[in-house]
Amino acid sequence: MIDIFDFLYSVLKPELFKDIFKVCLTDNGSEFSNPLALEFDSSQKRRTHIFTAMQVLLIKRDLPKETTNLSAFYSQRNGYRKLFPR
Repeated sequence: MIDIFDFLYSVLKPELFKDIFKVCLTDNGSEFSNPLALEFDSSQKRRTHIFTAMQVLLIKRDLPKETTNLSAFYSQRNGYRKLFPR
């Protein structure tokens, strides 16, 4: 999967890749066992955000219905990635 992301990133160029793949929702398959390699390019620049289905369900459960600023909510919770590592 990392090779595919790297290939698409080079073919599409960073800006288009980031527009298309802002967030990627995955299962817990072995092909997604290294999410940081998918989220960051070889020069450690973020190219996407990877979330598992379980992380999304937990975020949705805890997200107040009136929340419109997801960035603020995510920061406030110190990031679900820290709470629910793979």
